[in-house]
Amino acid sequence: MNDSFPIAVHLEEAFPAPSYPSIFPSGDASYALAVAVDKIMLDVIIKSRPLYLPKVPLILDERGSKYFYETREKWFGKPVSEIAPKSAEEAEVAWREVEKELEPVVKMLKGKKKSEKRGPFLEGDKVGYADFMVVGFLAWFDRIDRDVFEKLMRTGDGVFKALWDASKQWVDGQGEEKEWPVPRT
Repeated sequence: MNDSFPIAVHLEEAFPAPSYPSIFPSGDASYALAVAVDKIMLDVIIKSRPLYLPKVPLILDERGSKYFYETREKWFGKPVSEIAPKSAEEAEVAWREVEKELEPVVKMLKGKKKSEKRGPFLEGDKVGYADFMVVGFLAWFDRIDRDVFEKLMRTGDGVFKALWDASKQWVDGQGEEKEWPVPRT
C-alpha cells in the first residue's frame, strides 16, 4: 500500500475505535471531510511547488539531492532551478496563488460562526485525518522554508497557527525515539 490516505483507512479498520483513537472521529462525515481536504491540499501543493521544490535538495544528503534533481527534471521536463521564482514579484504571485487555494481550508477552520466553533480542528475539538493532511503541509514548510511557514501562520486570521499549535504534539512525535539502521548501497 502506498499513499497516506489508503493507509489511514486501513489503520482505521485494523485498529477500530473505541479500542484505539479514531482518525475519522465522526465516521463517514470525517471520511468525506478528508476526501475534500485531500483534493484541496493537492491543489495547494501544486500551486506551492515553485516555493518549495527548489529548496528540497538543500535539506537532502548528496545522494538524495542528486536523485531528486534527476527525477524531477524528468518529471517536469526542465531543471528544478527553472521552476523557482526568478524575482521577488514572481514569488509573491506564487504566494498569492497558494493563499487563494487555501481559502476553503481557512473557511473550514473558522467555521460558520467563529463564536460557535469549539476547538482549532476542522471538526472543532476533534482532531482527524483531514487535520493531519493540513498539518503535514505546514510541517513541510516548517522544515524547508521558515519565511513561507511564518506567512502560513498568519494566514486566515491565525487559524493555521491555532491548528499548528494544537497539533504540535503529533508533529514532534510521541513515545520513545528509536534509531533504525538504514542500509546504504
